[in-house]
Amino acid sequence: MNKLADWSRIRRHLLHAAVAGASVCVAPLVHAQGTDVPPPTSPAVPSAPTPPIPPAAAGRNSEVLVELERFGTGNQARLGDWCGIRLKLTDSATKQRELIVRLESTDADGDELWAQTSLTSNPGLGQQVWLYSRLPMSANGSSAAPFKVAVYEAVETRDRGEPGSAGYRAGTLLATTNLAPKGISLVPSTLGMIAVMGSRSLGLQQYSDRSGADTWHKWANEATEIVTGLTPEDLPDRWMGLSAFEAIVWADGDPAKLRGDRAKALRDYVMRGGHLLVVLPPVGQTWTNPASNELIDIMPPVVVTPHERVDFEPYRPLLTLWNSSTFPAVSTVQTFTIRAGALPSEASCILKAPGDAGECVVVRRDAGAGSVTLIGLDLNQTALSQYKMIDAEVFWHRVLGRRGTLITPESSSATPTGRRPLSYDSDISRLIAKSGRSATGVLAGFIVFALYWALAGPVGFAVLKRKGWAHHSWLYFIGASGVFTALAWGGAQALRPKNVEISHFTLLDHVFGQPFERARMWASVLLPHYGKSKIAVGEEADAVQTDAARHSLNSITSWDGLEQGLGGFGGFPDAQGYIVDARTPDVMTVPTRQTVKQVHVDWVGGPRWEMPTPLPADAGGIGPLKLNDPATPPPANADVQLGLVSGMLSHKLPGPLTDVLVVVVWQQTGLPNSGARAQQAPSRSPAICQSNAYRWVEPWNPGQTLSLDAVTRLRTDRGRIRLDAYLEGVVPSSGLDTIGSDGVSAFAGKPDPLLTLALFPMFPTPDHPSNVTATAPQRSFTHGFDLDRWFTRPCLIIIGKLGADKPAPSGVPIEVDGRPVAGSGVTIVRWVYPFPDHPPSFPAVAAAAESVDSTGNSAVKPGKDILDLPLKPKGAR
Repeated sequence: MNKLADWSRIRRHLLHAAVAGASVCVAPLVHAQGTDVPPPTSPAVPSAPTPPIPPAAAGRNSEVLVELERFGTGNQARLGDWCGIRLKLTDSATKQRELIVRLESTDADGDELWAQTSLTSNPGLGQQVWLYSRLPMSANGSSAAPFKVAVYEAVETRDRGEPGSAGYRAGTLLATTNLAPKGISLVPSTLGMIAVMGSRSLGLQQYSDRSGADTWHKWANEATEIVTGLTPEDLPDRWMGLSAFEAIVWADGDPAKLRGDRAKALRDYVMRGGHLLVVLPPVGQTWTNPASNELIDIMPPVVVTPHERVDFEPYRPLLTLWNSSTFPAVSTVQTFTIRAGALPSEASCILKAPGDAGECVVVRRDAGAGSVTLIGLDLNQTALSQYKMIDAEVFWHRVLGRRGTLITPESSSATPTGRRPLSYDSDISRLIAKSGRSATGVLAGFIVFALYWALAGPVGFAVLKRKGWAHHSWLYFIGASGVFTALAWGGAQALRPKNVEISHFTLLDHVFGQPFERARMWASVLLPHYGKSKIAVGEEADAVQTDAARHSLNSITSWDGLEQGLGGFGGFPDAQGYIVDARTPDVMTVPTRQTVKQVHVDWVGGPRWEMPTPLPADAGGIGPLKLNDPATPPPANADVQLGLVSGMLSHKLPGPLTDVLVVVVWQQTGLPNSGARAQQAPSRSPAICQSNAYRWVEPWNPGQTLSLDAVTRLRTDRGRIRLDAYLEGVVPSSGLDTIGSDGVSAFAGKPDPLLTLALFPMFPTPDHPSNVTATAPQRSFTHGFDLDRWFTRPCLIIIGKLGADKPAPSGVPIEVDGRPVAGSGVTIVRWVYPFPDHPPSFPAVAAAAESVDSTGNSAVKPGKDILDLPLKPKGAR
């Protein structure tokens, strides 16, 4: 009986130890580390500033009829990206009233994100309103609707009111409906998107050719969804509705119809890094008329000269490789003359007309972080569209800055099969995760629980029994529980973060001479308290404005990675709602639980750091950088370094740049001979530009002078280093034997995939049709954040990593509860220096130019396609 009694006591002690240890010891220690795992219990958090809501009305019985007109611009929306939704509201009230319209979705933490705006109703008349929110990665067009719309009567308040409705708060619920768009398929996150104003695709549909359920192009790499049929009236009134598009091609439509907010949205899209391409109409173009075009300030300063019934046959090499007789004999061509005094950044020729005059037919202007391109060829003419004479490999590759075979080679009807997709931006989640701190808390909690279980359980009882004090076991157990409770909570307080912390990964683009730079940041924001916190992007003076008409180039929203899209963390049990301005989403006030909030930030503004700058003569440099003729022979004096680029650079970034890659684009390759498509299609689309790549093996420290002559030196014994050869080593040749289950092993021994994202459009495509198991490079979160258009004109590109060895702050201004937070993490800096334009030559002239390049490249030895140089080679200044 004594043994049974003893065992009974032991079991009771073990049960109490397990329950008390789990609730007292582990939870506070784990939760103190900022893990995403919710604690067993959480203090109640005040709900959003919305009064109790009566039961919702539905359908036509509601006081306000809600109709869905657009789900995404052109009824296309991409998973994980901003989505613009246009609604038509009809109020049945007898007089005007203020309404609050709310777009409701669920973020990665399980909280409800309410993107809202307000408007004054016009009873009996339909009113259009655009709302914007990020489409979750987990959204599924065939199941639950990703969004719900709720309309409230707005109630005046003495305070500032709710975001998106200054001076008002939500009152009585008037209508609610789930947005389940019929016939609209959500675009996978791995597809690019291009919008076309007009009904004709102008050959761009070749970018969208896929096989079955594949999310990559049949023959190239990334497939692109082409959204056609847009009109000026279809465009959204905020840039977020356009941000999913890498380019917008305006092929049809009067620019005079683009006014007010819609015109500003398109301008903001360009200034933030977008690419607007305008195909001029053959008659009556008004794009250069200030009275008809509200975007005149970002147009290239050119004089447009129309030429009617031009012999169009000499232009064939600009548009196609086919030698079909259906190519139009004559056409209207409009040429561009750059106005006197215009800077190279304001107008540069991308493609020119044939002949000795070589007048410009495609001209571009850099505007902020983006660009505007005018096209003087009549791509809309029926003869080109009816017979599909526009070859995207020939024309659009050289205008957009792309590479890859798009049309099935005539020599084979096979399609590559078995390709393995490989994501180049999937590592973002790991870079911003705070799992290390969470693991520390879990380990500490486990150790405390193990000690508690042992000392308050069998070990403690055995000691008491040996000393004959078993009858004091309850007293001992209570004392041990008190000691370990104090230890657990004391340790939790010691380990718990006291300050806001931001772990980030950032892409930062800067074009020399432009007043704007852009950045995209993904971050885990550790909010070390319960309640609410306001996270803002941009300058404080801009973030505190409450004017409902305010526009912002910046945005911040909740972010969910690929793992959430596949079904990851299900969210916190105490899910809450929080409100953001649906039209100016640069501030968000989120529920906090002493955990992290993952956010996606887009920012545009003036440079916050001193980026690389050419040194003037009085500082040891030569002033502006100079692009030398690669055919120039090296000087006789061996001590003099001659580079493809001459000049000196220095920067004052908050740390050294490492893993630096220098790319020099010195001209487009010559245009191909007409009829090449009919003779024999190339097995792989060649690169569109002649470019070299150089890699530094030493850090480039702040204030350190860099001699570009030394880095890009021309040596007769080494020849020039080709960018396309470097890129061959960026993409694994076979997806079957290099990609592991997690996709990480494919990059072993290769450059950091996040570093090479800037060059994504230039990635080589598989050999056809022999290589049927090739890798299919993909991206989900970095569409539009490459340097595609810079491969269509001469320039210098420097790509480097800031914070690789020691975490560095982000150049994106972030505030939490009104206080700036620098954060720490990795920033990929991409710096571009434009050179004067150099459009490609036509076949007759191109042959001689190509011979120069062939001679230079013939000296490149196998295995030496990339030149590793120290920062300052021997003999350099």
